[in-house]
Amino acid sequence: REVLKTSDDNEPEMIFTEEEEGRISLKTLIVSLVRIPGKIALLMTMQLITSSIMFCYFLYFTTFVAKVVYNANPGDKHFTDGVRWGCLGMTLMSLTCITFSFLLPSFIKRTSIKAIYFISHVAASVGFALMPWFANKTTVILFSIFPGVLNSVYLVLPFILLAQIHQIPAVKAERGFGTDVALLISSTFASQVLLNMFLGTVIEATGINVVMYTASAVACLGAFVSLNLPIIQQSSLHRTASLVSIVGSLKSGHRGTLLMSSTTFNEEWDDVEDMISEPVRSEPARSPTKVRFSTR
Repeated sequence: REVLKTSDDNEPEMIFTEEEEGRISLKTLIVSLVRIPGKIALLMTMQLITSSIMFCYFLYFTTFVAKVVYNANPGDKHFTDGVRWGCLGMTLMSLTCITFSFLLPSFIKRTSIKAIYFISHVAASVGFALMPWFANKTTVILFSIFPGVLNSVYLVLPFILLAQIHQIPAVKAERGFGTDVALLISSTFASQVLLNMFLGTVIEATGINVVMYTASAVACLGAFVSLNLPIIQQSSLHRTASLVSIVGSLKSGHRGTLLMSSTTFNEEWDDVEDMISEPVRSEPARSPTKVRFSTR
């Protein structure tokens, strides 16, 4: 693809091949959104489940600590103390997420993405289920480690898997990587919409403990769904993980992940570019078509 300027009117011209023109058409985009391959649809389902768990934690954990651990209601003096203590637990969750994001590439090399998905969801399910039963200041802080691990998995692993799925020639030739990234992110917002539709009403009827039981049940469901995730070839997978773990941690606001040297970052970026950006040419290149774009 190339940008040229004409000598008469200084309007830029972008040159696309016919293949590229077809890929960026509105019809192609709509088709890619409707006809989603099974592997990507399963990954979207996994992202929907995991984001639902984290949404329960992010939105209701401090309220849970204030009401259950401190036995206080909104407006009470101890309610504010409970919210502050819950924020301390969320701080531990963030630190766990940072640490686990750095360790993920090593874990992927030694085990598999499917195993990490399964173990993290089982641990989160047990942790959320035990919170209402052992509701004291120490345990609610320690149990925040499990959401921290799950948050790292939620921010990093789906994009590693998606990059590897796009190594499949049939997927790479038919779909855009950016489109599938957008679908994964849309799954996150879909989970928030679904939970907002009924969770508030259920809490008013049954109490705040139902949030933890809901998160535990959804995490258990996620553990079973993760068993069906595609098995990706492990070669070069840790290189993709190194870069995506940085991006995933930055997405959650953890600036500490920039401790990786710029040299290593550039090497990993080159590796990922080779894996997900190399064009596929099954046919000889066709003659380019000029498309004029006006800047006025």
